[in-house]
Amino acid sequence: MPLLRHYRPASIAAHRRLRRRNARDRLREPHRAAAGADLDATVAEARERGDKLALARVLVHRSSFLDRPDDLVEATDLLRAAAGELPADDLVRLFGVAFDLVTLMQAKYARSDDLAGYTAALDTLQTAVARLPGDTEAHAMTAHASAEYLLAQLSTADEPAAEALIRDALWQLDHVLYLAGPALLRELGNVHGTRAELAFHAGQLTAREAVDLCRAGLRVAGWRPARRAPVQVSQASVLLAAATRQFEVRWAVRLFRRAARHGGPKTRLDALTGLARAITAADLSGARPRPAHRIAAAWERAWRANRAGTSDRLLQVSDEWVTWAESTGEVRFGAPAHRAMMAAVPLATGPQYQSRTRDRLLARVRDRAAEAGWWLLRAGDPAGAVVALELGRAVALREITGRDDPAVESALRAAGHDDLAGRYRAAARQLARAERGWAHGDEFTSGLHRAAAAFDAVRREVDGLGLTDAGDLARIRPAAAEGPLVYLAAARAGGYALIVRDDDGEPVPVDLPELTADAVRHQAGLLEDDDDPRRVERLARWLWRHGMRELDGHLGDGELVTIVAVGLLGLLPVHAAAIEDPLTAYGWRALTDRNDFRYAPSARVLRIAQARAAGLASARPAVLAVAAATSELVNVGPEVDVVARLWRDRAAAVTVLPRATGDAVLDQLPRHSVWHFACHGQAAPDRILDSRLLLADGPVTLRDLLRLPPGRGRLAVLSSCESHRIGHELPDEMIGLPGGLLQLGLAGVVAAHWGVNDRVTALLMARFHDLLAAGAASPARALAEAQRWLRGTARPELRAAYPELAAGHLPRLGSPYFWAAFTLTGA
Repeated sequence: MPLLRHYRPASIAAHRRLRRRNARDRLREPHRAAAGADLDATVAEARERGDKLALARVLVHRSSFLDRPDDLVEATDLLRAAAGELPADDLVRLFGVAFDLVTLMQAKYARSDDLAGYTAALDTLQTAVARLPGDTEAHAMTAHASAEYLLAQLSTADEPAAEALIRDALWQLDHVLYLAGPALLRELGNVHGTRAELAFHAGQLTAREAVDLCRAGLRVAGWRPARRAPVQVSQASVLLAAATRQFEVRWAVRLFRRAARHGGPKTRLDALTGLARAITAADLSGARPRPAHRIAAAWERAWRANRAGTSDRLLQVSDEWVTWAESTGEVRFGAPAHRAMMAAVPLATGPQYQSRTRDRLLARVRDRAAEAGWWLLRAGDPAGAVVALELGRAVALREITGRDDPAVESALRAAGHDDLAGRYRAAARQLARAERGWAHGDEFTSGLHRAAAAFDAVRREVDGLGLTDAGDLARIRPAAAEGPLVYLAAARAGGYALIVRDDDGEPVPVDLPELTADAVRHQAGLLEDDDDPRRVERLARWLWRHGMRELDGHLGDGELVTIVAVGLLGLLPVHAAAIEDPLTAYGWRALTDRNDFRYAPSARVLRIAQARAAGLASARPAVLAVAAATSELVNVGPEVDVVARLWRDRAAAVTVLPRATGDAVLDQLPRHSVWHFACHGQAAPDRILDSRLLLADGPVTLRDLLRLPPGRGRLAVLSSCESHRIGHELPDEMIGLPGGLLQLGLAGVVAAHWGVNDRVTALLMARFHDLLAAGAASPARALAEAQRWLRGTARPELRAAYPELAAGHLPRLGSPYFWAAFTLTGA
């Protein structure tokens, strides 16, 4: 939507004359800036003049080209201030400010899908235009703004809502065509073409009628190629969608090419996207067969252009490119398309500060990471496969934990940027508070948007110093300093593992052909429906036979192995892989016999967790032990007593809540660095934020925990059933209790994959805390050692070690069901 530059005339007639006289300048101004004008210098010049309206408009323009959300916030404040300074009877200039405010809200929505303020700005514009009853052009501009507002919501609307939006937008566009003269229609842009496309897809116009309407738009646009280009894109889109003959596809290809050659940035984006689709359609229909490498080049051009477009469009184009590439069956086309898809994920989700928008975008690329790694491996690029898997894993968690990366703050202070380090930490904390609903905004800008924009401004300063992650293999390797990282994925055609070490060698690929995505999905469903001992044992055998035996052969002895389980494999306890072996002391041969295992959402999240743990290594532990006994859980009280005693013996500060209530627990958690929960747990994979820990007075859900203020803690131990389970909708995001607690600032989380026996769990936890409190091992090593002790120690020795916990019947503890339930996520 164009920006009007001046609103000085006091009369409506003078306003019309000025608008017509300056139409060419207003159209050329963005192109001059896009061609290389120094936007920062332009902003500085506008600041010196003190013209709030001019400064607001150039800030909006700079934000659209340089991705500066803080510019949008400042421009909003400037326009509000300018409106307050204008006389109430200066109707034309008030209308101009309201129109600019709507333009600004449209830019914000295009970047971040944030409707906050858009409706209020449109209401302000409609109120302003109601006071100009004789200005038909002002009413036409308002109707066009209303149509843009309706169309902006199409990407997130369901089918009935989309039909209503299109119907209302068509009515507004008809209003524009009725009221606006040719000069204003040229200034507003592609009104005829937009009306033709919408009406055609809504079934209100035939293809011929829609093309005729586009021709009318071409007549209005005149003979300047730049003005004709948007209408040509609409005309070509209609032709391509309705093509029944080969010449129509060829005609669409020519129109798209012409528009891409002459159009502005947005038109070029649309034209290149349409051109890729048209060339693909021409090849498939036989209208004009092309070599596959030329089609691939067209998709790559469209993808590069859409990096400057909306997040939805970028992911849509990426997905279409991948679909075409997979249809060729050739690695030389499939690998680049999948690499681009994974590179698009952070580009699309990065500007999104609203979790619902980010989750919606991530749902569009579900399971793509595993497929991308498979194609890149087939192309002989294991390093690229690792980077693709890293980019597709825990995107939201990586972003949230990355703000609290101690390494960034330490590097800033070491380089003498103490002030920047302080501002970075303050902005990160303010954004975390805003995400929990603790920040207030105004009618046009939410508190979350303001906080996100402020953090983005500080982060740009940090990025300028070269201290942030680039996402390549060199940035991943440091996370493997304590032991190898193993990326484990299951694609449609088969599974694979990639072993990354902290040396200069290439990642080691391990082919796991039987570990297919369908097989993993089936096993995950079986485990959720039935997690009794026999089901877990069958799963352990299945995992061993379907790839973990091969993985075991590529690992050394005594290593600390971190598993990054991609996609649906994140739902399975990979470490529990085992097979019966009567020659061993406990009757099984397991993946954990030779090495210790832990899990991580991604390499970057692991590195941040390691930095948190290192920062707390010398601090005196403050332990919170929580118990919520029931008639079924008679051992949680003794378990908590033993845990408290073990830590007190090592001079730790210990708080015990023997009959814990939700309010008491939420109040105490931020004051302690080690948390131990002994209670019932219930997972809700389809409503993961409702997963809960059951305390004396009711549940504490994951949603409740995520409202806590962010901090830095060492460890959370969830000695409860199903506490490790994650959401099924976005398994790569690891949304669940472990991921939520890492998001709060914990370095590590111990949790259970299935329902557990409380007496056996009490023994395991006692041994784990005994080793941990003594400083004999890290949490991962202590948990692995405790599990070996549990499965390999005779019952009399168990009773002797912890008599208050081992009284009564003890089952045969060699089964993976008893010793493998708990895992550590993080450091």
